[in-house]
Amino acid sequence: MSVVSHVKAWLQLARVSNLPTVWSNVVMALAWGTARHIPELGIDPAAVTLPPLSALLNQGFMLLVAGTLIYTAGMVLNDVWDRHRDAHERPERPIPRGAVCPHRATAAAAVMLIAGLAATSVFSSPWVLPLIGGLVACVVLYNVLHARWGGAVLLMAACRGLLVFAAVMAVWSPGVVNLGPRLIPPAILLGYTLIIAVLARREVALGRVPLIIALIVAMPLVDAGLCLWAGHVGAAVFCACCGALTLLGQRFVRGS
Repeated sequence: MSVVSHVKAWLQLARVSNLPTVWSNVVMALAWGTARHIPELGIDPAAVTLPPLSALLNQGFMLLVAGTLIYTAGMVLNDVWDRHRDAHERPERPIPRGAVCPHRATAAAAVMLIAGLAATSVFSSPWVLPLIGGLVACVVLYNVLHARWGGAVLLMAACRGLLVFAAVMAVWSPGVVNLGPRLIPPAILLGYTLIIAVLARREVALGRVPLIIALIVAMPLVDAGLCLWAGHVGAAVFCACCGALTLLGQRFVRGS
């Protein structure tokens, strides 16, 4: 196998076209957390401007890294656990066709999960590391249970919710956190992902994958709407661009 074919197989295994949805989740949550933190500090929101997009990206860089690594690890583990079924139902996937060794895929996923968790240790907020730890646990449990338990869709939804919640809570000061408004984005993304997960079990079986792809592509647009709600136009533009990038990526690596 050529180097190009080998790389493409790993990109397909990781479903890299979906990664921009992770980036939009994180940036939206940082924008939301910042917008909600200003009044918590006793500052009139009308008297200050939200930090620019560049500041959000700098602040949340390690969360972007963590989200990328953990999401990729989850996708890799999904194909590892499904390799025997895929051999009959989707033999074109990288592992069944012999393009990727399942043992190497498992080792790579384990390294990415550990590295993703370690990346969040830089945050001073006491919320971030435990929430990302919960995310890693949900990723592993989902992949172990999804083939034999329909309720595993709740674990998939929890993965998105925990990532968003961790990013919201990355903007934190002791004693001035009002959890109520901060729960809105995690709840919305959890519900949205649950819809995708429930539909995916039925639509993929029926061969109607385009609907699932459309919902995945639209996720950054949901993030963009939440950014506008928070008053951060720059973050909304970033999320919309992530949606366009996700759509473009589907032409090369299908995210299902």
